Amino acid sequence: MGIQLATDLIQEEITMNTSINSAAIFSDDQGALIKSTNPYYSSSGQHIYVRTFNKLRKLKEKMEVTLYWCPGHKDIEGNCKVDELAKEATSNNINNQKIIPSSLSKLQQLAMTITPILTPLTGEEKKHVKFKTKRKKIAEKLGTLEKGIAELIHQLWAGHVPLNDHLTRIKSISNYKCPECGRRETINHFLLYCHAYRKARNKFRKTIIKNKMKTNFYKSELILNSQDVFLALGQYIMETN
Repeated sequence: MGIQLATDLIQEEITMNTSINSAAIFSDDQGALIKSTNPYYSSSGQHIYVRTFNKLRKLKEKMEVTLYWCPGHKDIEGNCKVDELAKEATSNNINNQKIIPSSLSKLQQLAMTITPILTPLTGEEKKHVKFKTKRKKIAEKLGTLEKGIAELIHQLWAGHVPLNDHLTRIKSISNYKCPECGRRETINHFLLYCHAYRKARNKFRKTIIKNKMKTNFYKSELILNSQDVFLALGQYIMETN
């Protein structure tokens, strides 16, 4: 936190004094110095180091910033002042600490305590939940397939797939129409309706029936949540190019 606070102080100074062209930050924490310049690996408090890194990068656009390691608890004026402030803070009875979750799972737990689900979903509401299968189970099944096919199925499952409807929404192209029939090229259209893929679709559905796979091949969200059909779905994707 010390390095991050230092970047904030420097930012305040240069807004008031534009003639400042360099700054030095001293710290006795070697780990914090290293992680503040290279934060992109898993560690506790990683979000702090990423934030510090981004602030340092913005400062570097305006001035030269140098980080120095210095021995702790020595006769350095700044260190002595920090020690005094730290002792003052620990002896202060006023608790103004912010809760900083150390991991995503703890953050999720915290979010649930702050904004819990008030009532369970009704049966009718559950019908409108698009994906019911957990991502981990999907990933495990996709791991057994050829990488290229697995990637395309995952894109369909996540809704980020190179079909013209999605490409139009992300402004990659300007035409959302299916090149085969002129309808809007959505996931539903690709899996259920496009007449150009009727032969491949009938083969896909026959495979589902023959192998007694538990899914409803008239609903794309159920197809994409049925891990048993992934191999047949991959074959359908290949046949439709």
